[in-house]
Amino acid sequence: MKPVVIAIPETGTTLFEKYLKSKYTTSLLNAVAVKNVEEIRPSDDSSDVIIRWIDLTDSEAAVKEALGADGLLLAGGADINPALYGRQREQKCGKPDPIRDLAEPLILKAFFNTGRPILGVCRGMQMINVCFGGTLTQDIRKIQQEKHFDILRKNTGSHHVKLDSQSQLAAILGSDIAFVNSLHHQAVDRVGSGLRAIAKSEDGFVEALEIADYDFGFAVQWHPEHMQQDKAQQNLIAAFVQSCHYRNAE
Repeated sequence: MKPVVIAIPETGTTLFEKYLKSKYTTSLLNAVAVKNVEEIRPSDDSSDVIIRWIDLTDSEAAVKEALGADGLLLAGGADINPALYGRQREQKCGKPDPIRDLAEPLILKAFFNTGRPILGVCRGMQMINVCFGGTLTQDIRKIQQEKHFDILRKNTGSHHVKLDSQSQLAAILGSDIAFVNSLHHQAVDRVGSGLRAIAKSEDGFVEALEIADYDFGFAVQWHPEHMQQDKAQQNLIAAFVQSCHYRNAE
């Protein structure tokens, strides 16, 4: 069997960003118990999964490279420029990443047209919502009841979310209740056209989306890559990789 190639748009090169990148790599490794996870390009076909971090400095080249992958993972990161969803920047909105804000919508739209698996995490979920015409709440701290940014408990759950019991995501997680971590201060406001909200927090924020009429297109506001001891969250990562394997074999 050919190795599965998973494209992840580059998240940055600071020490913290490199730490975050390592979490995606190890979660893929742990979830599917592969023998080897190789980053960038392999020297042979010995890897079960190849993680291809996509350089975004040339958007056209980035799209072309991403389209060579079997699956797309949109990772967490900086706040999205509110101009992308027709809003003025508010005081509490963080500094955007203009390179990602330019390239990721192009990659997502091109990849969506292939029908291949897509998984969004945190900012990745917000970017998917924006690309489908949705909007974001720029700072939920002024209205939230729960604590949605808990850096001290990023590896374990900090609050519950309720999933649509009939959704594929609930089946993957094995329950319509999930105990998840939380590292965000922005959230989905208006859900984009062609998306469906399939999970909400107890204080009403959208916590997961699915792309309608799409084989595997999910996005979560939490960080499953940090919860590597949680079977339900690793089931999500494993389901993504297995879906990529399925498309790879076609």
